[in-house]
Amino acid sequence: MIRITTKSNEEYFSSDFTSLDDALGYISNLKPSDSFYVDDYFDKRAKIKKSEIKTIGLPAEEEVVNGGDIDRKLKAWPTVDTIDVNPNLIHINALRKSNKIINS
Repeated sequence: MIRITTKSNEEYFSSDFTSLDDALGYISNLKPSDSFYVDDYFDKRAKIKKSEIKTIGLPAEEEVVNGGDIDRKLKAWPTVDTIDVNPNLIHINALRKSNKIINS
């Protein structure tokens, strides 16, 4: 997954590239007026021009620290069914008694 930030500070993502080098190579060969498709956080497709790009990189979740070195490995963007849920977080409705929230 590659993160692309525009000059207007919008973040988009693309899984069309196999690595950061692949993305940089492809985008550097585009003309400033050339466009390509990306996705936002909600998987909505958008078309951006090369001239709109501010930065290209990996999402923070994909920069893994390994032995003191930053190991930039691409991994699948987590989906709702793969995100770990903290069992210590309790839904607010579990703390209700007679429509009053219990303070603990």
